[in-house]
Amino acid sequence: MKNIIDTHVHLEEIENLQEVLDNAIQSGITSVVAVGSDHKSNLKILELADKIKTLKIYPALGIHPTNIVKEEIETTLRFIEDNIKKIIAIGEIGLDYWYKSNNKEIQNIQLQNEVFELQLALSKKYSKPVIIHSRGAWQECYEITKSKNIQKAVFHWYSGPVEILKKIIQDGYMVSATPALEYSVHHIQAIEQSPIENILVETDTPVRYKTKNGESYISQPRDVLRTIKALSLIKNLSDENTAEITLSNAIKFFNLT
Repeated sequence: MKNIIDTHVHLEEIENLQEVLDNAIQSGITSVVAVGSDHKSNLKILELADKIKTLKIYPALGIHPTNIVKEEIETTLRFIEDNIKKIIAIGEIGLDYWYKSNNKEIQNIQLQNEVFELQLALSKKYSKPVIIHSRGAWQECYEITKSKNIQKAVFHWYSGPVEILKKIIQDGYMVSATPALEYSVHHIQAIEQSPIENILVETDTPVRYKTKNGESYISQPRDVLRTIKALSLIKNLSDENTAEITLSNAIKFFNLT
């Protein structure tokens, strides 16, 4: 398989980055969507996108709900807007009601909602897709996104209730599949219920996953092949066909050229 895109990577968090990129290229990965989570990571992503030439880096900038720093919100939003022409999406943004932290700003659900809505406003203003983190807040993320008339949204690593998923799909939004398809019951159930035309593939690199035998590994973009293989089994398609369809989905969703 060739010309494969990993649609969700935290590029700035990867150790031994050059080795990881070389592994990706050798595996047929030709591009990644590098998502931001705070001001520092957004800066780094644009730097890496400009520096790295061996692999196509598509930047997405955002404030992750578990990375909110109240004093940086205004500066970060302005930075995103100032660089809006350099990015293909706004993300990773959203809500997380399950995250455990002593940071009162992160635990402040009202603040999470305010930051989410401010970023959705940027999406609406500049017609940029959004990459949504919705853990423990699937209903809220869906309702807010719909109420703001967002045209393109992908619900990253969706593992929430099927009844909410059906509304997400009905409104033309996307969900993304990860290597957790190899073992996560809730993620498998969600992807089973999602049409292949509404699915993007990703790794969320460098998150740690389990294997079928219970061992764990730190993901790399090359592991999007694991996502594709698991998705192929669920949809009863060849790996090549699954790769082609999901690549087409990504090109259309992100308006890639």
